[in-house]
Amino acid sequence: MIPLVLAVDDDRSSHILLRAHLLDEKFCAHFVGQASGRDALEFLTTLPATEIPVDFPDVIFLDINMPEMDGWEFLDALTPVLQRHEKLPAIVMLSATNTDEAKEKAAAHPLVLSITTKPLRGEVLDFLRHYPTLKSFFDQSDISNA
Repeated sequence: MIPLVLAVDDDRSSHILLRAHLLDEKFCAHFVGQASGRDALEFLTTLPATEIPVDFPDVIFLDINMPEMDGWEFLDALTPVLQRHEKLPAIVMLSATNTDEAKEKAAAHPLVLSITTKPLRGEVLDFLRHYPTLKSFFDQSDISNA
């Protein structure tokens, strides 16, 4: 089970649904939802930078379209935070609709693992359960039963 998942989305109902889905699927132990890119950056920058940053999220679900700071701007601002923590979380971008342009931009971005539409589907969680840097969080029975 992933120790901590962060969701960055300006829609509070998306937080509620995603949290319930992730906990029901036994995907994560803890879930933090932030309503804006700025709030998420503040949350991440206040985490202690230790040699083993266990409190840093291993997965970030990031909405593309948000006021003030969209998902792309968040990614740009996130880079120095990741360097400070020496951590590279799996980032999945979410949107109600994904244009070809957004898909191409996500595929080209070095921090983005994948892009998908809302609501989050089970096959995305299955993909993450089998992803090389994340599969150690799940025992084999969790993966085969998912």
